Amino acid sequence: MSERAAPIAKTFALQAPARGEEQSRLRRAGWTIAAVFVLSAAAQALFAPSSDVSWLITFCEKVLAGERPYIDVIESNPPAAFLVYMPAVFAAEITSLPAELLVAVSVFVAIAGSLALCALILIRAGIAARLGAPGLAIAAAVLALLPGRQFAEREHIALIAGLPLLAALTARASGAKVEAPLALLVGLGGALMASIKPHFALIVLAVLPYLVRRIGLTGLLRASELYVAAAAAALGLALTAVFFPAYLDKIVPLATLVYVPVRTPLLGLALNQGFLCWATLGVTLLLLARGRISDCVVAAPALGSIGAAAAFLIQGKGWPYHLYPAIALMALALGACMAEPTSDFRRRATAAAIGASGFIFAFVYFSHPPREDEAPLERLVAALAPHPKVLTIGPDIALGFPLTRNVSGTWVGAPMGLWITASIDYLTRKSAPDEARRRRYEAYLRFDRERLVAEIATKKPDAILVENAKWRQWAFVHPDVAAALADYAPVGAVGEATVYGRKLGLKPTQ
Repeated sequence: MSERAAPIAKTFALQAPARGEEQSRLRRAGWTIAAVFVLSAAAQALFAPSSDVSWLITFCEKVLAGERPYIDVIESNPPAAFLVYMPAVFAAEITSLPAELLVAVSVFVAIAGSLALCALILIRAGIAARLGAPGLAIAAAVLALLPGRQFAEREHIALIAGLPLLAALTARASGAKVEAPLALLVGLGGALMASIKPHFALIVLAVLPYLVRRIGLTGLLRASELYVAAAAAALGLALTAVFFPAYLDKIVPLATLVYVPVRTPLLGLALNQGFLCWATLGVTLLLLARGRISDCVVAAPALGSIGAAAAFLIQGKGWPYHLYPAIALMALALGACMAEPTSDFRRRATAAAIGASGFIFAFVYFSHPPREDEAPLERLVAALAPHPKVLTIGPDIALGFPLTRNVSGTWVGAPMGLWITASIDYLTRKSAPDEARRRRYEAYLRFDRERLVAEIATKKPDAILVENAKWRQWAFVHPDVAAALADYAPVGAVGEATVYGRKLGLKPTQ
């Protein structure tokens, strides 16, 4: 053996047992991870899908039935936001199994695949031991259990898809290489994450300065997974222009004008319970990590979490599921810190106590109960027809979903509610628009109202749920809407919502 080859052989001889030990530790974590999956499956059996997931399943079903996305059925999010559900919904159409079940199963499979890919990358980089079996078990809990009722939300799926890219950047930061096939896979996952919600590119961008500090600009430029992610994202945008031109032509201008500007004030976002939970986990990490804060397995998810928190603030809505990636990544960073075998017991116990408390609080935060009036509303609507056709007057997606699916009904609206009208009303009250903007507002208001009137007249819903007194007043103030409701009468009220059914004596719909 040559003198040059001897050190290399010695290095591999030393690494082989180490990697074998890492794999053994990961195998020992298998039972813990399996228990996490079982617990998560039990939780999902108790939870109904969130309103957004229920609506996007319905959106997919309408597209499979031949309706044109962004024209016949309207959604403000980009195509990837519904296409990620399409395989499960298509399988449900073929097998006659519930789409909700197949969506949940597909997400569990995706979680397992994402964790396996992350573990493979970290093992080959020789840094899996820094996480150990507890670290992988915490990662499983963060992906499978932490989302609670937000399981299978777009943000949840986006993080599952993008986490292996973060693992690859972690490996790069340690000085290891990422093999081309793995770089291709994780790059595609990162592109999917950004395609579902472009804001999540900040998760990756937030890690890059740290990566440059660790391996230099030259090392960063050798990260082929970033090129794959950028190229795949650009291809996705091009395919959107080809296959979903209405999204770019119609929805993007609409969303830019009336959806994006609707936001919670910055102070309200900062005082959001979930944001305070994220900040508490971050402060805990800073206090307890000490010298390990710069360790790549801690720093990469922590920085990614900061990028996700920035995305939450930029979106400005304050909705719980928007915070899931930020809290999840900070929990992963804290878990990596706690997995250090050399940490003193008191520090690890303190971190474990605060981390567990934060995890429980976040789980409760993400598992907020459904509307209090959901069950009685479902009974009222179900009594109107065997498979009622449903429509709502109001912007709250939770009024129509998952109610429509729970009563085996058919949603007859193009959007999930009057979010266009509600957004314009909010923006107009917030500040008086100039003449040009006022004319654009009026065009969209007319479009929203005329679409609603046409849906009532042509599709003849069995149940029309009016959100509250404000929207009852809105409906009867506009003569065209009031005329469309002439064949309907209140059949009951639950809380603030009123259900209108078709008047007796009319010929029943087919």
